[in-house]
Amino acid sequence: MAWIYGVKIAKDGGGFAVTVRDLPEVLTFGATMDEARALGADAIGAVVAHRIEKGKELAVPSAPEHGEVEIGLSLQTAAKASTYLAWRKSGPT
Repeated sequence: MAWIYGVKIAKDGGGFAVTVRDLPEVLTFGATMDEARALGADAIGAVVAHRIEKGKELAVPSAPEHGEVEIGLSLQTAAKASTYLAWRKSGPT
């Protein structure tokens, strides 16, 4: 299962704004494109971890759209997300 998110990085004033269609909670900024990408990856990981911790809905990311940057979860977070998704689908009580 691929945990790769389509990320929009757009010029915003003197920096770059980062948003993710599949995770509307993600909104961060970086002074450079590289910093924005790194902060975006951190924010995605934090949101996914938060959703798992709180028992919230988590879906496999949709395919990246044209113009979006692809950012994947760390291997550890991707493994947790896959396990969590399988657990929720199994219908535990």
